[in-house]
Amino acid sequence: MKQNIVNTLFPLLLIFSSCLHANVGEVKRIYPNDERINFQLKGDDCNSPYVYYYFDASTVDGASWYSLLLSAAVSKQQVAVRFADDNEPCDPASHKLISYIYVDY
Repeated sequence: MKQNIVNTLFPLLLIFSSCLHANVGEVKRIYPNDERINFQLKGDDCNSPYVYYYFDASTVDGASWYSLLLSAAVSKQQVAVRFADDNEPCDPASHKLISYIYVDY
């Protein structure tokens, strides 16, 4: 029984994890627009100059991520972002919705 569950869930986990993409860097720009927070990372090949990562700051996670971004920007810490994208994982011409953000200290 346990082996059947593992055999069923493992391929699904691989499919899900392959849909997540990541990037790491120092915060270059934070651009709040209403409840949407747009930001860029320094040295980021995934975004052209006017393309951003973004998330909704009106959620509990979004408010925490915004605080994390501000703190990382001030302290010059690198942040890691995970984003989901159906087509091009690193298309410099498309804005990217964030799945989550973290900082390693």
